[in-house]
Amino acid sequence: MKWIQKRITPIFDSKRKLIKLNGIDIDINERKKIGELLHHTQEQNRKLLVKRLEETEQRYKSLFEHNSEPIFTFCLGGHLIDANKAAENLLGYSLEELKHINWESIIEPEDNDKYKKHFNSVNRNETREMTLSLINKDGSKRIVQMKMIPIITDDEFNGIF
Repeated sequence: MKWIQKRITPIFDSKRKLIKLNGIDIDINERKKIGELLHHTQEQNRKLLVKRLEETEQRYKSLFEHNSEPIFTFCLGGHLIDANKAAENLLGYSLEELKHINWESIIEPEDNDKYKKHFNSVNRNETREMTLSLINKDGSKRIVQMKMIPIITDDEFNGIF
C-alpha cells in the first residue's frame, strides 16, 4: 500500500463559476511509516512503563505483606492507614480493628508523650527511633523498638511508616 496526499484547489472565473480544479499528489508514504513506527514505539514504551510500575507495586506489596517485622502506616494526622500481618500478630487486633482504635489507647500511658513528640518530629521529615510499650488486645505489654520513617510521594511528605 502506498500513501498519497491529494491537494485540490478550485479555480473560479470572475463570476465565481468553477472553471477547473488544480491538483497535486504528494507521496507521504515515508511520513506515514515514520508515524506508525513512532506510534508503535510509544505504545511499546507505555507497556514497558506499565509493566515496571506493576513490578514496583508488587515488590512493595511483597515487602510489606511478607515482612516478619510489624509495619504500620499512618497519615500525618496520626490515624492508622494500614498494617501488615506481623503488626496484627504483635497486637492481637485485626487490621479493621486497628483502623478503628485510637492508636494512643494501645500505647502505655507513660509512653504517650514520648510517642507524640517523636511522631511530630517525623512530621518535620526526620526519621526517629524509640523504645515503646504497646498494649496487646489480651492486655499484655509488648515492648518494641519503633522506627518512624516519612512516606514521601511526588516530593510531598504525606505519611509515616
